[in-house]
Amino acid sequence: MSHYEVLGVDRDADPATLHRAYLEQARRHHPDLNGTDSEQMLRINEAWAVLGDPLRRDRYDETLRLADRRVRVTRLDASGFTPIDDEDDDDSWRYEDDVGDPRTAPKRVVVLAPLVTVALSIAAAVVWVVTAHEVALGLTVVFGALSVVGFLVAPLVAMAKASRYERHD
Repeated sequence: MSHYEVLGVDRDADPATLHRAYLEQARRHHPDLNGTDSEQMLRINEAWAVLGDPLRRDRYDETLRLADRRVRVTRLDASGFTPIDDEDDDDSWRYEDDVGDPRTAPKRVVVLAPLVTVALSIAAAVVWVVTAHEVALGLTVVFGALSVVGFLVAPLVAMAKASRYERHD
């Protein structure tokens, strides 16, 4: 039950309406006057403490908005998947870009390093073919190995970052 429901007002109620609702609820539920449950009076006082302070009310409203978003997503997930059939029988595939979480993307250096090492390996191979220097052959092998390692490490870095953010969210 939200603080607004405790006071019996809408979320967009102005401060004067909130104050009147608090006083009305306090008179109705005060244990000294009516012998009612003191727990209800505690809830009323807590609601007023939050909603009567503009800063605390703003933070509380933001919390409610976030909770509403989670509830909507949960309800959508619980209802199951229903495909949309707009009677297009042209068998065309609808494609949308997969937009990932930017926090999980590996750094640009991790993505570009394998490409740079492949380019360096090719350049060293060309130098080796032209000059037949053993150093160029060694550089070809080293840069080739580094590029293979880079192509294997980049996806692992992305998966590790995604796993870390999934655990914290």
